Amino acid sequence: MKITSTKQLSAYLRGVRLDKKLSQTKVAKKVGIRQDTVSS
Repeated sequence: MKITSTKQLSAYLRGVRLDKKLSQTKVAKKVGIRQDTVSS
């Protein structure tokens, strides 16, 4: 899959996050950013 837009990237990351049953808060903590950044 080739990602060519920010919308595609957002959809891909959301799908991966949901497949792994991770909340936005857990993802944010793992990568060292705020939850509101993940939800953007």
